[in-house]
Amino acid sequence: MIEMRRVRVAPALALLAALVGFAPEAHADWSKVLKETRSGYAGIDVSRDGTVGLFNHRAIVLPSGQVRNESIFRTRPGRSWSAPTRLEGGYPLYPASSYGPTVKNTFDHYVVAIPQPNPAGIKWVAGMRVRYSTSRLRGQGKLYTLLLRSFDGTAWSDWHRVITPGMVEDVSLDAAPDGRVFFAWRASDNITPGSVNLSSFDPATGAVGPVQDLGPAIERPITFQSVKTAVADNGDVWVTFRAPDGLVGRRLLKDGTLRDREMIVAGRSPPVHDSVFADGTLWVATNEPGIELYRWTGRSFKKGTVGSVFDAYSRDNGVELEGVSFDMPSITARPEGGIAVLATRSYHFETLVPPLRNRNTIAIASRERTAAATWTNVDETAYAPGSWNNTGGSAASGPSGIWACGIIGSGRLVVFRRRPGTIAAPLSLEDGLLEFLNAPSTTYDLLDRPVRDGGVGLRRDAAAKLVRHRDGTDGVSGTADDDPFDTLREVYDVLRTGPEALLLIEQHVSRVTTLDSVALDLANDPLTSTALLDDAVGLRRSAADNIVRYRDGGPDHLLGNADDRRRPFRWIFGQSGRQWSLDQVPYVGRSSIQKLHDYGLLRSP
Repeated sequence: MIEMRRVRVAPALALLAALVGFAPEAHADWSKVLKETRSGYAGIDVSRDGTVGLFNHRAIVLPSGQVRNESIFRTRPGRSWSAPTRLEGGYPLYPASSYGPTVKNTFDHYVVAIPQPNPAGIKWVAGMRVRYSTSRLRGQGKLYTLLLRSFDGTAWSDWHRVITPGMVEDVSLDAAPDGRVFFAWRASDNITPGSVNLSSFDPATGAVGPVQDLGPAIERPITFQSVKTAVADNGDVWVTFRAPDGLVGRRLLKDGTLRDREMIVAGRSPPVHDSVFADGTLWVATNEPGIELYRWTGRSFKKGTVGSVFDAYSRDNGVELEGVSFDMPSITARPEGGIAVLATRSYHFETLVPPLRNRNTIAIASRERTAAATWTNVDETAYAPGSWNNTGGSAASGPSGIWACGIIGSGRLVVFRRRPGTIAAPLSLEDGLLEFLNAPSTTYDLLDRPVRDGGVGLRRDAAAKLVRHRDGTDGVSGTADDDPFDTLREVYDVLRTGPEALLLIEQHVSRVTTLDSVALDLANDPLTSTALLDDAVGLRRSAADNIVRYRDGGPDHLLGNADDRRRPFRWIFGQSGRQWSLDQVPYVGRSSIQKLHDYGLLRSP
């Protein structure tokens, strides 16, 4: 059977790999930087200065028990996310006398970073596909449209309706060097074929360009990504889409000339694909059911010579059925040059004779092609039972790294990042703790077993809480209801038994690895001042003051006295007395520990 591996395991960590059943190999340095429950349907992009923009739907449960859906935009210019800005509402409506005033958001969200500088100073364009829900429009088949609005760093513009209401499916956007946003869509549904259209929007003026008919589309089953838009560095616009005779590409030159169709995959049309312009050419990743790669040579599209990016696999010997398939490819440029490809990896194992067993898991796989045309090994960026939904584009890149977003399980939005410049990176102690708790080999027995017998030594109730949360209500690891631990704060919230259990887990992982804590490194660094902890890390002033006092103030924890001497923190969790832990410092709790870890991880080499 194929073992599932989590992120950030380095070859030097053989002992940890043996502990949790991972195979050591070169891994991209992926980490989760945002998790939001009851949320999803996200678009993500990265500006040229490395700022990330995220536009997504989320559900808010009101005190009355009703659920309110919101569309929120936020950015991450550095180490933390901005406060969410609600962007729904204020939609352009038809007169009530003609069609009625009701507009419903379909939850399809898009965001595009606008190249800087541009005359109007526009930084972001956000979009939503919406539905006019009136009987008259429904009878005419004119239900959907695309709304766009822009942000100049100070205020958001009004919404602009940029497509005449009709059948609007599979919207895809990208920004041109001159600041215009090009968008393509399929004017058909799952029954009636239509055409793929292309138009543009100038956020500086609100002007909408002419509509280009790119040719007939193919009706499709319910899936995503049958139309993709990618703008080249010189301003040419590529649209790739499913046509009746295969997967094709059309190119609109910067001078307005529409070139003839170019065939990518003839005779059949992969249900899902993605495209990006990188390293001077267009790349297209397809789901066939492995992930294949095509590139534009200047005269035609050529299939990659290295074979599949991800190879599907299956076997059936009458006793066991096992298979691996890949879906939902997402492709983006690497900051270092080259491309990165992500996809869902579905693993199925089943015994056909008693004792019957059945296991299904879905993880996110990534692989990168360097500028020197060398491929990295396959890396699973997350152990993520559930689904990965990349409506509106799920991967983007910039100076701050490669970013991807998706839905894991039922309504949990997760944002991943691979920092630039590192393909293999060491695991931190905090991440090692999460790896340990999420590993199927970390059983209730191991957590409950006394330390003298090689166990963690937790109380039974604490061990049960951890395993029950990770494995879900069915009590089986690797099924759809699993909920792996994503953050230290999540472990805190599940335990609710004080820091003692976390200290035992920390000590257990420390005994079997040689991992360093980024939170401890940050807190113990003589250059880490109260101002840095308060302003950059985001701690409360009282917590920042106390960390410095307990570290530098000597036995009385007061600075400026004769007994002042540095006493570095030895542990993260639960150790009082002569060896103070971080979470024993007054006003330093679960939120502070998480912030110290997140900031320390970002500043690590």
